[in-house]
Amino acid sequence: MINSFTDILAALPDDGPKALRGSSASDGVRIDREIDEPKVRYKVNDVEITEEQYHKAVGTWDEYRAWKAKAGDTLGKVGSATIAETERLFRDEYKHDPNADQWKGLKEIAKVYEQMAEGRADKAFYLSSLPTGMGKTTVAVQSTKALLADPEFNDVGVIYFLSRLEEIERLVTEMGLKPETFAVLTSDETLNALGNPVHEKARVLFTTQQRLENYSKGKAAFADMKELRYKGKPRAVRVWDEAILPSLVLTAGNYALKRLPLELLQRKQEKLTELADEIDEFAHSLKSHVGEYVTMPDIDKTGLDLETFRSYFSHSPDKDIAEALWYLSGHVVNVHRDRYSGNVTLGYEDILPADLAPMLILDASGGLRHTYRFWESDRRTLVRLDSPKKSYAGLTIRHWDKGAGSNKHRDFKAVSEIADGVVKMIAGIADDEPVLIVHHKVDARKGQPDIVREIDKRLSRPKRQGEIHYINWGRHTATNEFRDDKHVILAGVWTFPPASYEAMGRGAKRARTEEAFSADDLRATRIGEISHHILQAAGRGSIRKTVNGGCPGGCYLYAVFSSRNDTGFPKDQLKTIFPDATVEDWRPKGPAEAGLNGNVRKAFRFICEIVEADGEVTTTAVMEHLGMSRGNFKNRVIDHPDFMPALAAKGIVLVPGKPGVFRFFQG
Repeated sequence: MINSFTDILAALPDDGPKALRGSSASDGVRIDREIDEPKVRYKVNDVEITEEQYHKAVGTWDEYRAWKAKAGDTLGKVGSATIAETERLFRDEYKHDPNADQWKGLKEIAKVYEQMAEGRADKAFYLSSLPTGMGKTTVAVQSTKALLADPEFNDVGVIYFLSRLEEIERLVTEMGLKPETFAVLTSDETLNALGNPVHEKARVLFTTQQRLENYSKGKAAFADMKELRYKGKPRAVRVWDEAILPSLVLTAGNYALKRLPLELLQRKQEKLTELADEIDEFAHSLKSHVGEYVTMPDIDKTGLDLETFRSYFSHSPDKDIAEALWYLSGHVVNVHRDRYSGNVTLGYEDILPADLAPMLILDASGGLRHTYRFWESDRRTLVRLDSPKKSYAGLTIRHWDKGAGSNKHRDFKAVSEIADGVVKMIAGIADDEPVLIVHHKVDARKGQPDIVREIDKRLSRPKRQGEIHYINWGRHTATNEFRDDKHVILAGVWTFPPASYEAMGRGAKRARTEEAFSADDLRATRIGEISHHILQAAGRGSIRKTVNGGCPGGCYLYAVFSSRNDTGFPKDQLKTIFPDATVEDWRPKGPAEAGLNGNVRKAFRFICEIVEADGEVTTTAVMEHLGMSRGNFKNRVIDHPDFMPALAAKGIVLVPGKPGVFRFFQG
């Protein structure tokens, strides 16, 4: 029986580190000797874990790391060349200055990349959560260049899974790849034509994360995905850029489910008519089962595969709901009540092939997202690389405590108020400074107000030298196009319904339907996901740069969101997302009537209009226009904290009297 680190050392040959490959057992370690080299496997209750997880669990982590270092677990040719070139780029071109601890994190990325290329990496998902702009992608790029330059690795293929198509051309340019060296596999034929049309002959393959998800839907193994192979074999080096979840979130609300039968009935097939009736009856029954477990309609009995079933809704906005229904077919699921989606069923589907590991994940939000903690503790296939935090002492955050979620952006009045506030923020920024505004996507087909247009029409653009840049939530990751913008405005934050957060958490934990998912777990998942998106959006601006291990001075983030306990986001979390930053409360001030609404706004506009035309207007005339009593007018209008300042900004004052008179100030 082997019970200690010393026992393991005694059982291994002198060359040590390369003999270690795996896991542990609940009451000891089982060592299997093979012809070429010994193997150590670690297991907990027959679940295989990594050697790092084992030594952390038994308290020998520091001793283990010291032994690994002494045994010579240093960078080889590829890793050394990578770090040397990265150091040169940071020093001579990027003016980028990580501290010593952050360099250790960057070197760990190079080490894992090299180990994958050499076939030495444990079958785990390696997460680097170094902050945005720290150089994670740069190290991966330089690792690829070093790999391709070394003939020893001619048979090693590389694959990048990217979240944005725009990143492909940038990476190709940075890597200096020749067309025959790389291939692109996306839905964009123009991009696909950039590289080698024979994917299997290209050393480097760029594809989207969505493409892998699509291939995985049939439960295919990574080794069996012929489109992703190099020289007939799975690509050994795998890099996932940005956020990842091990499972597909599946939610289906009764409002959307009720629309699906109409599409099926148009097919005029008996089996589809029966299925339509079953779905309709199920959707209407959900209101009686909130908080309970129910069995989803069984699509399997129709013999329809996913692609066929989804094709029935190809021109419908509900195609994703149809896909969720197909995955959940015949499954027992939870039913929740959501104020936007109605009564919602939720579940998840594992989407990462079982043999996808080892893979390198580059996600700056790794330390914030609770889903990674579930993945690490419950699935036990995630390994965290050293990822020291960054100081944001050079950042000032101004928080406007106002609801500005996607639901508010469907309301013309709310959008008008948000636009007024954003313009006030811009008014306080130097004219020659560029500004980045992150906003909710506008769906003009649904007649929604356009926040970008509302902001633009309020701006005195000819007087402003600095550009105003816009990106919408959903496109707020993986670009450094705005890295020189020191001022970033988040006009709202990106959130999802509670059922989606629970499905994310359950999927990361691989929790069974009947397992409890606590309110604390739900809250932690929700806060983690919102924090992730705030960090990514803010990181498009200048805070992504690094000077002496921290962000540059003079950076500002304006964040508009409600901090209400039930549906809001806690303001104090901003200090967790951005350590050492200064957080201030902010509210609109200045010439526009951003803080006015209802009768207060109506009174303001009436007074401005009459005074402009006639020179003055009495309080009596204003009260009559509003249909208000004297007491209500004083309490609700005159005493409103923003009413008199707004008039003063227009040069209008109230002269006391019976009645009072509003007129221009006359010195």
